[in-house]
Amino acid sequence: MKKIIIAFDGMHFAEPALQMAASLHQVSPVQVTGVFLNSVDYTALWAFPIIPGAPGVTIPAESAADEALLKANIAKFEDLCRRLEIPYKVHDDSDGLVFEEVKKESRFADLLLICSELFYQNLGKQPNDYLKTILQMVECPVIIVPDSSKIPQSLVLLYDGSESSVFAIKQFAYQFPELCKKQTRLLYAGEESGNIPDQIYIEELVLRHYPNLMIETMPAKQGAHLQEWMDAHGNPLVVTGSFGRSGISQLFRKSFLTELIQQHRTPLFIAHK
Repeated sequence: MKKIIIAFDGMHFAEPALQMAASLHQVSPVQVTGVFLNSVDYTALWAFPIIPGAPGVTIPAESAADEALLKANIAKFEDLCRRLEIPYKVHDDSDGLVFEEVKKESRFADLLLICSELFYQNLGKQPNDYLKTILQMVECPVIIVPDSSKIPQSLVLLYDGSESSVFAIKQFAYQFPELCKKQTRLLYAGEESGNIPDQIYIEELVLRHYPNLMIETMPAKQGAHLQEWMDAHGNPLVVTGSFGRSGISQLFRKSFLTELIQQHRTPLFIAHK
C-alpha cells in the first residue's frame, strides 16, 4: 500500500487530486493523507517578488471565515474519502510554514498530488512561484493533476539523455508497474538532426518495464506545440525529470512542462533525486 499526500492550499478544495488518488487506489491500494496548508506562507515574502497590493496578487488575511472554510474543506475531504473507501489521515498543523511542511511531508510519502489549477491560484498564473518551489524541493515524486482526474490510457516518457529523465522513467515503473503495460511512447526532445543519446541502453531499460513501447522524436523548435502533440495522442500521462534545474536540456524540458501545466489538461509525473 502506497502513502499518497495531497496538498490543499487551505482556501481551495482540490477535488481532481482526490479523484486521481481514488483512481490509483483502484489500480493498487493507497492511503491518502490530506495536508491542509495555510493560505500563504508569509515567511516566503522575502524570497519571492510577491508584494502585498501588487496587481494580480492577493495576500489573504487570516480570519474566522478562513478558519471556517478550512474546517469545511477538511470535512469534505474526510467525507469523500469515506465514500470512496480510501484509508485517510488529515494533517493541518503547518503553522504557516508551507514549504517546510510540504518538504517534511514528502520525505515520508511515496507520492504527492497537486491540482495544477487550484494550488495557490491567487498568487499568479501557473506555474506560480509556490508551485515551482514545491516541485524543486519535494523529496518524493509528484503528479500534477489537471481538471480531468481519470487514469490516462497511455504514457509518454520524456527523454533527453539526462540522468534526471532516466531516473523519472525508473521511478514511475517502480511506483506503478500496473500502469506500465499501457501503450507507451518514449519521446526524445532534442536537436532535429541529432541521434537519440544512448539509444541502445535506454531501449534495453524501458522495454523491461514498458512492453508496449514506441520511440518518437520531436525537434527542439517544435516544443511550443507539445500540447497539440499530446492532444493528438489522447492526453496521456507524461513522465519527466526535474523541473527548473540548470542546463540546456533541462531548460528545454522546463518550457515543455510550463506549457503543459498552464493548459491544465495533461497529468505530469515529475521525479528527481
